[in-house]
Amino acid sequence: MHSFLFVGHHKSQPTQDYSRTSNISSRDDFIKRTEQERQKRELNRKQLYAAIKIQTFYRRILAQKRLTQLSRERISKLLIQFQSTSFDEENLIHLANLIEFGFKPNIDAQLMMSLIESCWKHRQAIIGKLANGNSSLKIAIAKLLKFTVRCLSYFENIQLPTRFIEWFTDIKSYTNEQVVFSQNLQTLTSYFLRNIIRNGYYTQMCSVIQTKVPANVSKISRIPAIEPIVDLLARPIEYQLTDSTIRDEALYALRNELFSRSDLTALPLIITPTLVRRPNFPTKRYIELIDFNPTFPIDSLLYKNWKLYQLYALLLIVDSRIEELPISLTKKVVTVIRYFSNVLITRKTSNKLSTHNDEDDQDIDEQMDVDGGGRVCLIINSVIKNKHSL
Repeated sequence: MHSFLFVGHHKSQPTQDYSRTSNISSRDDFIKRTEQERQKRELNRKQLYAAIKIQTFYRRILAQKRLTQLSRERISKLLIQFQSTSFDEENLIHLANLIEFGFKPNIDAQLMMSLIESCWKHRQAIIGKLANGNSSLKIAIAKLLKFTVRCLSYFENIQLPTRFIEWFTDIKSYTNEQVVFSQNLQTLTSYFLRNIIRNGYYTQMCSVIQTKVPANVSKISRIPAIEPIVDLLARPIEYQLTDSTIRDEALYALRNELFSRSDLTALPLIITPTLVRRPNFPTKRYIELIDFNPTFPIDSLLYKNWKLYQLYALLLIVDSRIEELPISLTKKVVTVIRYFSNVLITRKTSNKLSTHNDEDDQDIDEQMDVDGGGRVCLIINSVIKNKHSL
């Protein structure tokens, strides 16, 4: 009896008028009208989706700003407690977690310096807790080291931050301190060192060089910041107790993030020569680890600069250790130099007539075109001059 009852909507949504569609013109108008309505519904749907997405993004930004503000207020209160009382590991762990919210090196450098000063005050207590296997504190210190590295270029004075990094990444830091050496401490320093290398240590050091060393630097310039910068660059690769895998990671990063930079004048003129001539620089291992896998198109200017400055660093290294390199590396060195020189120096046939002096006896049917105005030749000549000056 009730099977014929209908309680739903008897009209379709949206309302469509199917009457008077028998003739061709009315049918065409109907199709056009329905198409316009479909496009209108699609436009409304897109606008609604876009509005929701914009509102979501804006609300997330507001929430992040609010969380950052609250975390900074909380950090200020915890820092006062941390500085005025005895060491509290839970307090330090909380501080390390809070500073992650909206961390910006250019804004939070001063706050990070206060935190470093507080940690430096309790450094022996921190090491004592770490030596006992406190994993939460270990993660907190790793975070603080990472943020310290990111802020290096924004500190007015990098002496304490660099000492802070050295304290947790070099077992020799405890030699003159009242700290009992243990195998666990060696494992911890290796962990912290690997952590900062994987978080762009050498990239951040390039930023330090950019901010601390003048752009118009020359070979004879005397800059006080050079020595601590070179020490920081060398520590991961010269530290004798460093695990071989960590040293290899540091050498990879040193080559790809530092020796390949073409925008910092101080690198090829002062820092790279000073670094590779240090007595503990692992020359042999550096050459062994050289690979041929650029991360950008091989026909780009970046690729040519990448080759040019790595070739320069390699020539400096070979020049500084020419009498110490084993014969077994000869083939590798020749292969690497040939690889770096390829594309930088190309041979082309001269298509234009040019005037020459009769005194010149050289055949110029073929000319050597050196990319970048003869930069490779200048680099090689520079290495030769440096060798004779030593």
